[in-house]
Amino acid sequence: MNEHKPKPIFRHVEDCETQEWNHPQRGNVKWWELINGDITSTTGIMMGIADVPVGAPSPKRGHTHDAEEVYVLLLTLFKNPFVILFMQVLLLKRNRKSSR
Repeated sequence: MNEHKPKPIFRHVEDCETQEWNHPQRGNVKWWELINGDITSTTGIMMGIADVPVGAPSPKRGHTHDAEEVYVLLLTLFKNPFVILFMQVLLLKRNRKSSR
């Protein structure tokens, strides 16, 4: 058996520390780091979920880190971001029906 075989990583948002910027120049964003070298046995990449309220200033771009970053963005219209996903699925179904 291969001793160096990578092991899967399973993380839940509920287990992650909520981090937040709410600053006029930096923008308004909350994020949860799911994977990074400080909390998981990974190097060179950081992955997480970011929540930007609709109408909030966009977070500044151009900052850098040693690790590559990948974030899934949520736009908060309601208290529960999963409502947005559900609404998008409904709109896709409706658009498919109307295009037939």
